[in-house]
Amino acid sequence: MSSKSSLYDSIQRRYIISSSFKMAMLFTVLLGLSIVSWIYIIFSAVGDRVIEHIIPLSIGIFCTVSVVIISYLISVFVVKKINHIASSAAAIVNTQDFSQRIKSNTNWDDLSNLANILNILLANIKELLVDIKSVSNNIAHDLKTPLTRLKNKLEDLEQTNPNKDSSDALAECNQLLDIFNSL
Repeated sequence: MSSKSSLYDSIQRRYIISSSFKMAMLFTVLLGLSIVSWIYIIFSAVGDRVIEHIIPLSIGIFCTVSVVIISYLISVFVVKKINHIASSAAAIVNTQDFSQRIKSNTNWDDLSNLANILNILLANIKELLVDIKSVSNNIAHDLKTPLTRLKNKLEDLEQTNPNKDSSDALAECNQLLDIFNSL
């Protein structure tokens, strides 16, 4: 049980410390730095004529800030979605309740598509577990019927001709029936 809880605990992370989030932020910072470097190069080339080029430079700065903000928002969205899918899947595994589903509000992104596919997989697992239980019940029933007949015959034999062998056989038959009744 401790390995299951440690799996669940390891998935319960905030997006700030997520490795995916760190990679996305690194990309955002590098992209921002490269754009700022190009703007600096343009400023250096323009020199004293900055006033003449203020509009293109302002547009460049605005685009840089926009790219950084948009990259950040996309990173937060993606990492939150990944963490939601991972924590939901871990909760399902820990509770072994395959009737639970991973909530997905949209179908337009790949991560929602992944959640939908996982939900189909969970439905199939639940159906297979029901089938396994049904087969187990059928097997138990099919084996209990001849065991009950054997028990009845052993009880008759015990009443007409009691001996140690028939008593032992009857006790063993009762144990087997108890096992199948517990299934």
